[in-house]
Amino acid sequence: MDNSTFTVFTYGTLMKGFEGYEKYLKNSTFLGCGAINGKMYHTNSGYPVVIKSSFPGENRVKGELFEVDKNTMIKLRNYEGIYSFFTYYTEEILPVTLEDGSVKYARVFVAHPFAKPFIRLTSKKVKHGDWRRYISVPKNKYP
Repeated sequence: MDNSTFTVFTYGTLMKGFEGYEKYLKNSTFLGCGAINGKMYHTNSGYPVVIKSSFPGENRVKGELFEVDKNTMIKLRNYEGIYSFFTYYTEEILPVTLEDGSVKYARVFVAHPFAKPFIRLTSKKVKHGDWRRYISVPKNKYP
């Protein structure tokens, strides 16, 4: 039996209160809220995607950290299209700064290098990097 676990940072539809959380993460261990360095975009498909940044503090993307088992990790990879040629996402291990200031490394589904130019050209930037806040604002009120 494989007892492998993975730490995963979610910043969109996999966070608490969203459909992806209910389908994939509700039985996983919630580790806390945090942020990564990057820029969030709202894609034409209706989902968020993050272009990571190497510069600390440049832009912050808010999200949630979970510990998941191997089977859940496989399901998350399928959900994000990691095994597909036609996806915006790739999986990377990035530092996540938690609310208490501590840092944990987690798997994050971020923009695939080949998708970045297309994302920048066709998607709307979520300036504050908070999907929950962005999605709750009426479309005609978002700057």
